[in-house]
Amino acid sequence: MDAPFSKIVEALIEVVALARVEEKRTRQEHVAAKAGLQQGEMALKVLTGVSVDSFAPKSPSETLCAKKADLIPIIEELLTANGPLAVEDLQGLTADRLRTMQLSASGISRTFTAALKDRRFQTDESDGLVSLRSDAARVA
Repeated sequence: MDAPFSKIVEALIEVVALARVEEKRTRQEHVAAKAGLQQGEMALKVLTGVSVDSFAPKSPSETLCAKKADLIPIIEELLTANGPLAVEDLQGLTADRLRTMQLSASGISRTFTAALKDRRFQTDESDGLVSLRSDAARVA
């Protein structure tokens, strides 16, 4: 093998070895977490006499969905911080922010489109960038 090729092979072997160590550590953490979960479930059942399933997290359909009024301040904050953004990028950032707020981003497309119609925002048809309107335009 030539020197550059053998260096690449050695580097890849090292990466694979490190990945194997990380996988083993992660697997051990998973086993420990699963054991802790089982102990907690058992304790809940003993203490309450109720099936652990009744304590399960709510399904996504039971999560609060974001409303237009939730989106407007988020969009305004994102545009203030980042300047004009492409519609798709702004929608993705908005969805990310909703998730951090424990709100569902399900159905965001329709709600997002409605929120963008607020007088605080303008969309440039030529480049598709959304920006904040100037204060003079907001008042009108």
